[in-house]
Amino acid sequence: MTRLLLSLSLAAFCISPVSAQSTDLNAHFVNSAERVLVGYIRPSFKALKTHGQELRDELEAFCKAPNEEQFNDTKDAFKNFALTFARVEIMRFGPLVEKNRLERLYFWPDRRGLGLKRIQRALAEQDESVIKTENLKSKSIALQGLGGLEFLLYGTGSTTVSQDPFRCQFAVAIAGSLADTSKEVADAWFDENGFSQQFLNPSETNPAYRSAREVGAEVLNVLKNSNEAIAHLKLGAVLRKTVEKAKPKRAPLWRSGLSIAMLNANIASVFAFQTASGLLNRLPKEKTWVIGSTKFEYETVGKRLQEINLPILEAVASGNARGKLIYTLNVLSGLTALYSEDVAPSLGLQTGFNALDGD
Repeated sequence: MTRLLLSLSLAAFCISPVSAQSTDLNAHFVNSAERVLVGYIRPSFKALKTHGQELRDELEAFCKAPNEEQFNDTKDAFKNFALTFARVEIMRFGPLVEKNRLERLYFWPDRRGLGLKRIQRALAEQDESVIKTENLKSKSIALQGLGGLEFLLYGTGSTTVSQDPFRCQFAVAIAGSLADTSKEVADAWFDENGFSQQFLNPSETNPAYRSAREVGAEVLNVLKNSNEAIAHLKLGAVLRKTVEKAKPKRAPLWRSGLSIAMLNANIASVFAFQTASGLLNRLPKEKTWVIGSTKFEYETVGKRLQEINLPILEAVASGNARGKLIYTLNVLSGLTALYSEDVAPSLGLQTGFNALDGD
């Protein structure tokens, strides 16, 4: 018996520091979730809700009394909403991906051009069912989001939108859908008994997160997967290997000239999300260089992108601008590897599947 008690005491002596460290790290993951919820997620979706309503209001005012000044205000509202969307689209979990909300806000990438085909068909047929938001919601998600609204405001035929009541009302209906969807997802994140409760309280009975490590992995996946998606889908698929093979019309919102601004907003948002979460604050001493390194890389990329004064259609073929975009792609690919190969193992986390991998 004495030998057994001695063995148990030794075992406890050996395990306790590890258990304490693990418990402390688990508390850090939950704390990171709370920090990012309060410091980034909720403010970003609240801003999306605000700008969604402003976009609807500006479009309704324009269609009631079309004039150039109001059209410019409408385009400003479109830009504000698009750049705010760029801040939230990196968070591909929780309320944003439920009920196809992400696709209803922006169906992209649309490799087969379904959205454009349906928008053009509705315009050609003067389909009355698309000029009311409540009807639009039951139709294809390719009709409801930023891509469709961009075509109506900036695409072929948009110069006559002020004399085209049908096109104008179609745009108002889409803006209404964007405003309603933005409100839905914001309200869901602010619901104390909704998904945020699951996010902050991992347990065996929690349908979303069974452990604190899963919460930590979710936060880390936003960083890793966002960089990967931006690098491959928004840069690699657009730039391709040569100028001759470049596909700038694959970039998001190229008609309105917002592609590079959205790209910059995406990247700045990933760093803001990282900073708000404080996830990297518990890296072991030999890995703390990662915090300074990521800050330097994100800020440098941001400066390079701000120096590009060309729309994406021209930037892909301009030596200087194309070089900065390629630089950005390489930096983001490096950051993706950093999160997978240095951060994840150092924190005992596993990075997961990127929802865009299967597209």
